[in-house]
Amino acid sequence: SLKEVKHLVIGGVGDKFEEHGDVRIGNNVSFKGNVEIIFEGPNADLIISDNAHIEDQKIVVPEGEHKII
Repeated sequence: SLKEVKHLVIGGVGDKFEEHGDVRIGNNVSFKGNVEIIFEGPNADLIISDNAHIEDQKIVVPEGEHKII
C-alpha cells in the first residue's frame, strides 16, 4: 500500500541505476511516511518480505549485499 507514503525513493548511487541492484516487494507490504531505498553499487539486492511495514526509514544496501527485511 502506498496510500500513506509521503515520499518514496528507490534509487542507486551514480548515473546508471539499472547497474546497481534489484528490489523485490512481497505481498501486503505497506509504506508510510518518508522511505528511501538506496543501492550503493552493483549486485545489491533487497527483498521486502510479505506483510512488512516500512515507516520513515532509509534503507541502504551496500555493493554486493543481499538484504532481506
